[in-house]
Amino acid sequence: MNPIKEYFKYIADKLEALSRISGTLTHKPDIGNNREVYLMDFLNDHLPDSLHAVQGGTIIDPDNVTSKQIDIIIKSDMFPKFSSNNKTYIIADSIAAAISVKSKLNKRMLTDALINLDSIPSYNSKALSLNNSSIIRPELWSQFTHYFPIKIVFAYDGISIDKIKEYANDILAKQIKHVDNPISYIIVNKKYILQYCKAESTSIKGDHIPANTLWASTISPDQAGYPLAMMIAEITKYIAWLHYMKFIYAPYLNNAFFA
Repeated sequence: MNPIKEYFKYIADKLEALSRISGTLTHKPDIGNNREVYLMDFLNDHLPDSLHAVQGGTIIDPDNVTSKQIDIIIKSDMFPKFSSNNKTYIIADSIAAAISVKSKLNKRMLTDALINLDSIPSYNSKALSLNNSSIIRPELWSQFTHYFPIKIVFAYDGISIDKIKEYANDILAKQIKHVDNPISYIIVNKKYILQYCKAESTSIKGDHIPANTLWASTISPDQAGYPLAMMIAEITKYIAWLHYMKFIYAPYLNNAFFA
């Protein structure tokens, strides 16, 4: 087996084992917290140093719009932060990805996860801009915000892929407001992955994938680590945008102190 493929397979096995160990606890909040920590540690062990995963935070934009509590937030280190006294507020313009973590994915857990991720404020052009050298390129903004922040639902177990796809399509159609970036991936460790395809494309097997649809794929045992490797690869794409970014802190401060 390819060493990278084998490596991520063992990481998937490790996450599964840690999750099962947590399941022996009797205090349910501890179970959920531990499972978030396991995934957060995995991310910080594999993401580039300029990105950092934090557990349990609220995302805020310059207009004081705040998200619900997000389980794991991956943010860039080039932005200010508010982390005193374990009260974590994350600047909306600094996030590369956000993840909702579930022990077992069912309709109720999926609904909660998708609505939580949908509460994340959009990037704000008053504070964040993208340019190439001194030339302003408006198309960069649409390209960037079309893909980021990456939003992921990650579960350690779940009901069938067909049911999750059915429920997800219904939730996305009826309860989600950020229709331009509703979800990126729904992953159940070692079992399946659903990818939201924003543009028309073709699968590796040659199947046609319409735009704005969920593409579902089961994971074979020998491919067990693929969703984890893919997650790292997709979040890491954010790094390529950093040299385009210009951040202005003033909109946050002006609204906080002078509005």
